[in-house]
Amino acid sequence: MEKGRVWHSNRGAGFAWIMVGIAVASLAIVGVILYMASSQTRDSYAGRGEEAIAIAKGSDVGGVTLEQRASQVVEKRKQDGVEVTSVSWHAKQGDESSYYVTFSWEEGSLRERKSAVWRVDVKSKKVEPYNSEAKGIVGTG
Repeated sequence: MEKGRVWHSNRGAGFAWIMVGIAVASLAIVGVILYMASSQTRDSYAGRGEEAIAIAKGSDVGGVTLEQRASQVVEKRKQDGVEVTSVSWHAKQGDESSYYVTFSWEEGSLRERKSAVWRVDVKSKKVEPYNSEAKGIVGTG
């Protein structure tokens, strides 16, 4: 060995890389398990859009159902001389047990689309307005 050079062993480096590999593999396995668990929770609530719509329509809004209140809003617009068409309800799944339930209609000669959206949790049956149109319908906006 030359004078002034220090010899280092590489035996420990191989072991360290093995440990890094094990740690990375462990993290990947934990990640896959967590992803599968969250997917199963979401999937257990998939396809329950009709249930979410029924929960929303049946929720209480000052002594009447949300469905009745939404109909009152449409009828009021008609009484005011506004043409109202294409009234519908539909739902789209959000996170896990939540759905976004939309009551939509078109009004006026230009068929301006209006939509009121509520966040509905099918697990807890909680309904909360999501946008300003929904808040207006339930009287909180």
